[in-house]
Amino acid sequence: MERKILVAEDSPTQAEHLRLLLEREGYQVILAANGKEGLEKVHRERPDLIISDIVMPEMDGYEFCRAVKSNEATKRIPLVLLTGSRGPGSILRGLQHGADNFIRKPFESDYLLERVRRIFEHLDLRERGHLEMEVTIHVGGKELQITTDKQQIIELLFSTFEDISRLNDELKDAQRKLESYAKNLESMVRDRTARLDALVAVMQKLGSSLDLDEVLNFVVHSAGELLKITHVGAYLLKGETLELCAEYSESHSRQEARKLNVGESVGGYVAASGEICYVEDVLKDPRWAAAAWARREGIGSFVGLPLKYEGTTLGVLSCAVRGIRSFSRDEMRLMETFANAAANAINNAETHSRLEESFEELRRQQQMIIRAEKLSALGTLAAGAAHEVLNPANIIGLYAQRMLNRSAGGSDERKEAEVIWRNVERITKICDGLRRFSRNEAPKTAPFRPGEAIEECLQLLGHKLRLGNIHVEKKPGLGEAAVQGDQNQMVQVFLNLITNAVDAMPEGGTLTIVSDMLIEEGSRWWEARFSDTGRGIPKEVLPRIFDPFFTTKPEDKGTGLGLAVTHGIVDAHGGTIWAESPPDQGATFIVRLPLETA
Repeated sequence: MERKILVAEDSPTQAEHLRLLLEREGYQVILAANGKEGLEKVHRERPDLIISDIVMPEMDGYEFCRAVKSNEATKRIPLVLLTGSRGPGSILRGLQHGADNFIRKPFESDYLLERVRRIFEHLDLRERGHLEMEVTIHVGGKELQITTDKQQIIELLFSTFEDISRLNDELKDAQRKLESYAKNLESMVRDRTARLDALVAVMQKLGSSLDLDEVLNFVVHSAGELLKITHVGAYLLKGETLELCAEYSESHSRQEARKLNVGESVGGYVAASGEICYVEDVLKDPRWAAAAWARREGIGSFVGLPLKYEGTTLGVLSCAVRGIRSFSRDEMRLMETFANAAANAINNAETHSRLEESFEELRRQQQMIIRAEKLSALGTLAAGAAHEVLNPANIIGLYAQRMLNRSAGGSDERKEAEVIWRNVERITKICDGLRRFSRNEAPKTAPFRPGEAIEECLQLLGHKLRLGNIHVEKKPGLGEAAVQGDQNQMVQVFLNLITNAVDAMPEGGTLTIVSDMLIEEGSRWWEARFSDTGRGIPKEVLPRIFDPFFTTKPEDKGTGLGLAVTHGIVDAHGGTIWAESPPDQGATFIVRLPLETA
């Protein structure tokens, strides 16, 4: 016959739990939300067993129990109270009101079902041996009179023994868990202490270095070893781009993302937001830009840490690990502390590097100014020397003229006199060029032919060209138009360009000078190209060649002023100058000057 159980429980969740548990065992379950409703259903349904909570509205479990047990028609129905109290008070009070048994909450499902089965097994035995008696119980210095029977006392003692045994098992289990937790806690404390000691050592090391590359490499290696990270990358912010400057990898593989745009990818998001970003599974995050690399390396989780100094983001520390890994609050705090220390060290190194560069630039400019002053003095000396050389040259020229006037045409004496006169003219031109070059005169604007100025420079540098084994090829265009400007200044321009070409060919070579006229954008121009067969100008140097004091020559051979002065003169004449240097094809300097309008 199907047993019928009434459950009085005001908690819908616990009531439903008991209903499902008992119905699975084949019992018919009747639910009541409180003692009052339960009492009505007891009279109507006549259950075989009552299970009641104690704390309920309207009528609690004690009153419900007394009402059931005081009625002749229902007092034989076993009633079990559910109590959350650990002391004996609630149990004894329940017994005073006639409760047959009790079960402590929370309870295990198997424990409750076993208690219910045993109650039903002993139900017939209780009916046959029912004999009520008065029992005196001493608890806490008080005497309690309880009316009960032998079977109820036996069941109560057995239930109490079971409850004590269960509590004892729970205590033992709790003790084992506590011991295990203590061991784990000890291990965690040791591990955390070791990590903190390592972090202190790392921070001291970071604070002791001012070399940026050394700092970055130390940061990524320390992060990998200290935080147990598989791949670590240090990206520095350069404009709107993150550039990978140092990396650490357990597998020694290189990360694919060498550059990241701010705002794009996970690292770019960290740089833009300035906040820590944790990604549980990178392959499920649409922002992740290196899916192929992540699959190959087995990367699962990622943490991006902004490297911030005084609110300014300097870069991003990228931390990727194999597999899916959750980071504890302590680990995240440790990583954040590490990132802050790294950012401080990076800022110090960058500041030191900038100061060193500024100091070096200041020192170099100071040396260039000293050299420029020496050059100015040398120019004055050259002008004086030219003047002194011209005096004896004029006397030699005078005697050469006399020899020419005396000698007959075709005679050896006349030929010798002509040689002397030509060299005197050459000396005069060289001295005039030196004096013009050294004079600090205001520009004289007048029409001149730039081709003639180039010829004058070639004569002045003829000896240098011969000593350097430099072959000169001239390719003038059709016609030679006049240019408006200062011929002396343009001679200085061409001298600088030819001298630089000679210096670029220390083993000798060919200097090609091509000049021509052209029309571009409705304007007429004279253009000359000075091409050497030297090693050319490196691509990274080309944009700086016209900067003042910039030179690639040794300190004793270059001032860094020649091309800067040249650029200024050409620009003042309304022209342009630039350089071209294809790889391994020498260098070409192009000068373009506006032609006079007809």
